[in-house]
Amino acid sequence: MRSYFFDPTYYYKVYFYILLIAVLFTIMYYIKNEFSNLSREAFSKIVGYPFLFLVTFLIAFKPIYFLSGDIWGYINRFENSKTQFYFDWTQSEKFFGYFTYSCSKVMIAEFYFAIMGCIYVLCIYFACLNWFKKNWFFPFIMLVCSFEFINYANNGIRNGLGTSIFLFGMSRNNIYWKYFIFYIAMGVHKSLFLPMFGYTLTYLNKNSINYIVFWFITIPLSLTNGEYFEAKLQEYYPDEKLNEYFQGYYDDMFAATGFRWDFVAYSFLGVFLGWYYIYYLKFKDVIYSKIYNTYLFVNGTWILIIGVSYTNRFAYLSWFFLGIVITYPIVKQNNLITRQNHFYIAVLTIFAGFCFFKNRGIL
Repeated sequence: MRSYFFDPTYYYKVYFYILLIAVLFTIMYYIKNEFSNLSREAFSKIVGYPFLFLVTFLIAFKPIYFLSGDIWGYINRFENSKTQFYFDWTQSEKFFGYFTYSCSKVMIAEFYFAIMGCIYVLCIYFACLNWFKKNWFFPFIMLVCSFEFINYANNGIRNGLGTSIFLFGMSRNNIYWKYFIFYIAMGVHKSLFLPMFGYTLTYLNKNSINYIVFWFITIPLSLTNGEYFEAKLQEYYPDEKLNEYFQGYYDDMFAATGFRWDFVAYSFLGVFLGWYYIYYLKFKDVIYSKIYNTYLFVNGTWILIIGVSYTNRFAYLSWFFLGIVITYPIVKQNNLITRQNHFYIAVLTIFAGFCFFKNRGIL
């Protein structure tokens, strides 16, 4: 076993306490201060960049040999690639496969995971920077407060890496660059086809009401015909790992299966706030409408198969940008709502609170 900067058994505690301190500091500051551009820009410089550095450092230089779960599969794949003389171009996720193959020839595993960790965090940072400029910290901390964020940095790494790259692609204005980055994301994890399809659909149907209706309809459909939709997914999307999820091989790792009302409630926060911004507060923004509609489509599609084991892996295809859905309008537009600072505090408290509650066993 390798040495680490501190006792690796405290790795997750250190991460969550840093996140908790950043959230509490943000809440305390904006209890008394206005949510103005000047205030947000100063706060992003003073608190945002140290927070960005700490999160990137902890995720990039994680104690890989002291962690459990999927990470050992990535370690073994990296080590096995060292003995391969030729790259197998027949595999579906060629971009990630070739990245692993190339890294295995020139570096040790720690550097390989450090590169992926930096990409995972920095793609999110640059996405927030593209959308929000100097106000990047406020959606960024919301994304990091996603209760699965750290899990996809250290466990479902390929899925997390693909979603982070995809989010960066969503933030690009040039449509050719956007879809080129989407293509790279699908080359990391092919499940990113679903949000790519959902995003493309928003060019054809821009009416958010249609997507909201679709989302609500998926709940009774899943409750009454969930097994049918699971069977159809297996039929049209054959995949060895996917079949393991459906057959329950991971039930011991993800104890509560069946219809997850707690996950639906978590997802509903984005559904409700998006409706509230667009139809109640009359927030008009083409970019936000596309983000919100994509979220509704992808999240609703997941609800149809919510009963499968390890359902959070499918849910993360929409959860990875839920932080943008719930913060975009209040960061983009000043005076959108009375006491906007208190509104942001309330949303951050609910979102972060769910994260800490779900990970309460670590704290």
